[in-house]
Amino acid sequence: MACRSPGSRARGAQRLLVGLPLAGWVVCTVCVLRLKSELREIRVSVAGLASEAEGPPAAAAEDGEQRAPAAVAAEPARPAQAAALAQGAPSRPHLRQLALLDVSDYLAVGPGSGCVAVNLGGRDVALNLSERACNSHRCPPCFLLNASWGTAVHVLTLQDCSSMFVTDGHQLGSGALAGAVQPLQFVNVNDDAPAAVADGERHFLVPPGGTLEGTCMASGGNRIHAGASALSYLRPGSSWERETTGAEWRP
Repeated sequence: MACRSPGSRARGAQRLLVGLPLAGWVVCTVCVLRLKSELREIRVSVAGLASEAEGPPAAAAEDGEQRAPAAVAAEPARPAQAAALAQGAPSRPHLRQLALLDVSDYLAVGPGSGCVAVNLGGRDVALNLSERACNSHRCPPCFLLNASWGTAVHVLTLQDCSSMFVTDGHQLGSGALAGAVQPLQFVNVNDDAPAAVADGERHFLVPPGGTLEGTCMASGGNRIHAGASALSYLRPGSSWERETTGAEWRP
């Protein structure tokens, strides 16, 4: 084995001292380049995830039409819509709509009628609403009155409205309807003569061609509450006279 001189060993040590910093610089440069490359890849991945979160564009169908995104197409029906579809009925619209009521004569009314026509041309009519008094069905809460002008004003009397049938099987004041309130609508279809409505205690006039809105409560003692005043619609020659109390009118 050859022996190295002290001079050669010193030169080797000098080369080593010079080479170590250079090698370290090279290693650091490589690490920095790798970090930059990885950062670029991370940015690309983040951008891709963001675009996916915003939703992919609608894919074009083979026939040229656009298909809705799968997330929209698979959106479940709302609970109310699902219940309506399960019952075979269309979902209820958001906008309020006026009611469309079927009209029948009270002597020929069916279970689905919304209004009954009552002829007061020559006689009074009394209906007990706690019974199925309209052709063996419940009387709907809408009455079209046809009166004729004469010395007497004929009256539609509605009895026992606080226990009236609201359907053929359910009555006001019982079960779930124990504290319910039933609106009543009266329409005088005659433009020449007034008509009258009574609850067995109080009387109200419906002006010619006019309407009267009333209310009957389950706890209201069979009274019809209405805001019309008989005094406003009396005509000369009628048989209606004011009571001594001055509060109401009776025939």
